[in-house]
Amino acid sequence: NSEEIYEEKRRDNRKRILKKISGEIKEQICYAKECYNFLAFEECKKIVLSLKQKVETDNINEEEKIQIYNLAGNNFLMLKESDQALWFYNFTAEYGLDNNNKNILCKVYRKMAAAHGIKQNFEMAEKYAEKNLKIAIEIGNELNILKSYYTIFLIKSNISSKELGKIKHIFEKIEEFAEKYKMYNMLTRCYGIAVAEYEFYKDNNRRFEVCTKALKIAIKYENKNRIASLYHNLAYIYMGLGYKEKSFEYYK
Repeated sequence: NSEEIYEEKRRDNRKRILKKISGEIKEQICYAKECYNFLAFEECKKIVLSLKQKVETDNINEEEKIQIYNLAGNNFLMLKESDQALWFYNFTAEYGLDNNNKNILCKVYRKMAAAHGIKQNFEMAEKYAEKNLKIAIEIGNELNILKSYYTIFLIKSNISSKELGKIKHIFEKIEEFAEKYKMYNMLTRCYGIAVAEYEFYKDNNRRFEVCTKALKIAIKYENKNRIASLYHNLAYIYMGLGYKEKSFEYYK
């Protein structure tokens, strides 16, 4: 009858509209990801906020919604807008919990730890870092475990030298996995932080050994930022060893 025909046409029309919306959203997500990858964070911010409005008004599937919210969280994290990042990450975490998706939870907890670290809310940062590590170990992915240890290391380094000195066992794991997976930028950054902290390496000779090892890696991979920071560390170490002239060379 006419009512059934009308209802069928209405359903078909709605499917076409939703398919068009989905296609447009996928294009916008791809463009937002390009902006993010090319460090155009302000442009990416405009797109993800526009997409957020569509999420609230249109019938978007959960997978696309998570892509948008996760990308938005990452982008706001890069902009150091931690509260905004956490808003999007909280939604992603809820989705991960509701669907028992450990891979999503592992990633988002690590990012939430970083966001709280930027806010200097170290208690919450440590809480999410520990959650992240627990799930990473459950999953059994060594690369995720390495990133978890690295997150904990950075949080502790921002709290105090004393706190950093308590986690040498974690640093040893970072060394092991970072070498294995060739994560040399991460490794040299950790070396640079460690040699700058008295509580970590109290022996200047040991600090010199670690710093020169890190410098060789940084020079090999032409990482100018790491080279500069390690030169500064070496200058400080040489001064501690009593080689003032050598120290001044590295300060220059």
